Amino acid sequence: VKRPPNAFVLFRADFFKNYPLDAVTGRRVPQSIISKEAGLTWNRMPYERKEPWYSRAHLAKEEHARKYPDYRFRP
Repeated sequence: VKRPPNAFVLFRADFFKNYPLDAVTGRRVPQSIISKEAGLTWNRMPYERKEPWYSRAHLAKEEHARKYPDYRFRP
């Protein structure tokens, strides 16, 4: 069972989904570049803009706890 997603993981998934295609090739930009940009964007964002992602992560954590009540993270 996977861990519930944290705020940044949810943000990064949305960031990737809405990332534009490369203007020259018309293809999707490599994941590594998108991830770096997502990280930089996240670090520059004020808490007010991050708060919705923290709320979504909290809801995901609660749902995960309901689905898997005996779950314990074991690396």
